[in-house]
Amino acid sequence: MSGLQRQGRLAGRLDLTRIGRAGHSYGGVSTMVAAGQRMGPGGQWSFKEPRIRAGLVMSPNIPIQGGVLVALYRDIRIPLFHITGTRDGNAVPGNKEFDPIQRTLLYEALTIPHQYLLVLERADHNSFSGLKYEPHAHGPADETRYTRVVQDGAVSFFDAYLNGKTAALAALRHEFQSSLEPTDRFEWK
Repeated sequence: MSGLQRQGRLAGRLDLTRIGRAGHSYGGVSTMVAAGQRMGPGGQWSFKEPRIRAGLVMSPNIPIQGGVLVALYRDIRIPLFHITGTRDGNAVPGNKEFDPIQRTLLYEALTIPHQYLLVLERADHNSFSGLKYEPHAHGPADETRYTRVVQDGAVSFFDAYLNGKTAALAALRHEFQSSLEPTDRFEWK
């Protein structure tokens, strides 16, 4: 990141005191790792990026190495917005499906404040891509209810935690719910 500030098209344009990170699927995992999720046997390795101030985590997986989640997440100290869907199972065709509720375990394991969880009813793994076809199918991008909700929530979240806008935090905590379907789940701690 420092290199981007020194050279190239973004040179001199970055505010390295207000860095957010967002990712979907493996990108969600890499966001968790950058936020402080420990990796490797027994969580012996850390790849935490201390300049990241907030993260948006869509469809993350629990750590593949196993372990106690509380221990693996002990170094996370930033606000995170966890997003998944009730049909957000395994995205790799032919692989064994797993219960999408597993994607909420990351949120449940974190006991620090400023954690948000959004579970969208009927959203599958591909719902956050803007494509309304099956996973790994290709087609034109199409704005769906899911993409609109994620965009609105992400803007409020990052405005609150990167830009310090108290109105954005109030909107996220008290108004965002009204844009959701009654069967969606939104909570924060």
